[in-house]
Amino acid sequence: MRRTMLLFAGLVGALAITYGGVQLIPSTSPTFFAQAHAFAGDGSLPDVAERAVRSVVNISTTKKVGARGPVDSPFFQFFGRPGMPPPTDRSNSLGSGILVSKDGLVLTNNHVVGGADDIRVTLSNGREFRAELVGTDPKSDVAVVRIMGDLGDIEPMPLGDSGRLRLGETVLAIGNPFGLGHTVTMGIVSAKGRGNMGITDYEDFIQTDAAINPGNSGGPLINTRGELVGINTAIVSRSGGYQGIGFAIPSDMAGAIMESLVADGRVSRGWLGVGIQQLSSKLATRLGVPRDTKGVLVSGVVNGTPAAAAGLEAGDVITSIDGEEMANPGQLRNTIAMKGSGTKVDLNVIRKSKAQQFAVKLGELEDERRSQKRVRPKAVGEAALGIVVGPLDQRARRALRLSAQDRGVVVRSVDPGSAAHRAGVRAGDLVVRVNRKRVETPKAFTHRVEKSEGAVLLQVRRGVGSLFILVDRG
Repeated sequence: MRRTMLLFAGLVGALAITYGGVQLIPSTSPTFFAQAHAFAGDGSLPDVAERAVRSVVNISTTKKVGARGPVDSPFFQFFGRPGMPPPTDRSNSLGSGILVSKDGLVLTNNHVVGGADDIRVTLSNGREFRAELVGTDPKSDVAVVRIMGDLGDIEPMPLGDSGRLRLGETVLAIGNPFGLGHTVTMGIVSAKGRGNMGITDYEDFIQTDAAINPGNSGGPLINTRGELVGINTAIVSRSGGYQGIGFAIPSDMAGAIMESLVADGRVSRGWLGVGIQQLSSKLATRLGVPRDTKGVLVSGVVNGTPAAAAGLEAGDVITSIDGEEMANPGQLRNTIAMKGSGTKVDLNVIRKSKAQQFAVKLGELEDERRSQKRVRPKAVGEAALGIVVGPLDQRARRALRLSAQDRGVVVRSVDPGSAAHRAGVRAGDLVVRVNRKRVETPKAFTHRVEKSEGAVLLQVRRGVGSLFILVDRG
């Protein structure tokens, strides 16, 4: 079976992964973007393309990747001078970028310039400059560099509103594919809001069939007015080349991140402190929420967080944030993050069929990734639903990094092919509730399961988050 690859569209011969809101500042904003040259309305595609190309730059980077051999190798002893450092391998790569200001700010991808020791930018007129890194945001794959030197009369690209894009709308992709230089391809907007691709932590991609190839990363996706609506980032491919599916970071997201990087050198994301998951009709019925409810299910609330302080509870359904409807967990996560820390937001929530509103002051998301240890499967506890559970003893608390306040039973093992396994229960999960009733011993767990009629609703802690799992025994 042929493997589908998800490729960054920027580093020639590099970076391949196996596939397995603040409004953007418009060109008329009274900020440094006000200097951007505005295109005079709609024009023919050739006119738009020729003008847009002037705002696109080629980026080449050099990175140190370590020494080729030990200092005391025979070759180095004979051909190296005493005290000389060992020879160093250097990795070269190519990508693209977009001029967004008269003073030389360039918007591109983190995977194009992140970790680079030397960044060179070539303008459309062939002039080459050194550039310095202003800031990067690996979680969104956005980066900003500044060109050093006298740029003369350059034409920054006006920034568009990606939120107004429509399916089927014509777009152009511009970049430096395979190092060939400025290349323009045409396509349409194939989809919006693509997430869960495994490319970045925060995904809200525009999907397009405009041809995107290695070297296009960091280049612009523009509308027929010549406005930047996306940053070309990755493709899905079986062959390693273009096959009609490309992804671009929407300009609304990229512009907000760029503003933060330029102002502070970092991105301060909003944090709510909840676990979330998609609300299915089955879960809605079990939780006493109308089946046709549209929103995102709160699967858990972390103590001491903004959500806990506001009074949110597991089982709540968030239907909108500041009046914007929430359709899926990815949208909610991106919305909260881009609101920024310290921002007050209004959440519309349904709790047991009743509509409620909560005002929350967002905290700041900490960049912390804990490695989660799994409890070794052990034949202890009471078996039910195809799983074996055990008490939450001190060994399990240490392994799962749980506090003395945490309560529940630990899933020791899950039978492959069982109803629990199919539903997503995994060894190492901490079952907190069964059918919304707390369980703190294996005996209580088994009792609750045996009393259940039909599907069993489990509330599970997994790592630092939690989720609801509906196990259908039928």
